[in-house]
Amino acid sequence: MRNDAATGFRKRSNNLVYYEDDMPTNIKLSATFVEQAKRYAHLQRRSLSKQIEHWSQIGKIVKENPNLPYSLIHEMRVADQEEVIGEYTFN
Repeated sequence: MRNDAATGFRKRSNNLVYYEDDMPTNIKLSATFVEQAKRYAHLQRRSLSKQIEHWSQIGKIVKENPNLPYSLIHEMRVADQEEVIGEYTFN
């Protein structure tokens, strides 16, 4: 078994075992998918688990809102990550 402490994933043959709060959750993913996720994660400076989570969230948004273009989904996700400044008051 190979450990990746930074992501919480441990490789066991063709399965990934994710450890969260010391409770393992088995996730079966193809080796090809994992390799693609690793490449994108490296390019986007994300961990493997964060990259898979990112793709999952985008997929969920697309499924729930099939008419939204990807560019708008991307802008919304970026806006969600921005720091909240506070309420604007009109003078």
